Amino acid sequence: LLDYQTGRWSDSLVEFGEALTLTRRIHDQRLEAYTLNNIAVAYIALGDCEAAGSFLQQALNAFQRVGDRQAAARALSSLGRVKLKSGQVEEAERLLRDALDRLPGLPDRRAEADALNYLGQALEGRAPSEARAQYEKALLLFQGAGDRYGESSALKNLGTLMTNRGEVEAGIALLDRSLAIRREIPAPDLKADSLYSLALAERSRNDWDAATRDVEEALRSVESSRLKVPGEWLRSN
Repeated sequence: LLDYQTGRWSDSLVEFGEALTLTRRIHDQRLEAYTLNNIAVAYIALGDCEAAGSFLQQALNAFQRVGDRQAAARALSSLGRVKLKSGQVEEAERLLRDALDRLPGLPDRRAEADALNYLGQALEGRAPSEARAQYEKALLLFQGAGDRYGESSALKNLGTLMTNRGEVEAGIALLDRSLAIRREIPAPDLKADSLYSLALAERSRNDWDAATRDVEEALRSVESSRLKVPGEWLRSN
């Protein structure tokens, strides 16, 4: 778990693999389901969508066998996220809507907020107004749950969408709020993500000095991060 929490994803996969063997040996189906889910999350961080999807499907099946409704819905939401990352937008939307049908009324509202946030991303291309509504609902849920990571993500997504649709000043204000949160939490890759989005927004209003400043800080933040794989896309851009 320490490797998992500190971003040493490859090391965590070895250890989770050993844990998975043990859970199957002792026939603990609930622990097996959570271990499968953790393996999937590590693969997501490493950018291996195919492996992540395979383990999430196994986790989903295992959660359903043991009757853990909330964990099953979360796994379904994560599977939608993986499909989205791999470019399967229609399938991602289907899975995320299915997850959202299951999540209301369950104890952890953050899971519902996550699904709404991912659904917004899936909808941006074909239904930007609905995407905005999903981001706004996600933002309220994250704020209600005190989830600063989630709040910063919803703000960043909403700000980027508004900027892309011509509401540049309002979008930049939201991106600034996202960045302020991400400066406070120990996540240099997320801070770089907000800075990069802010740089694009500044460029859209021809503020080249601000755009240059933001993108240079983003690059420094990515380079200083040990989470090299999640930062690869940002680093190359």
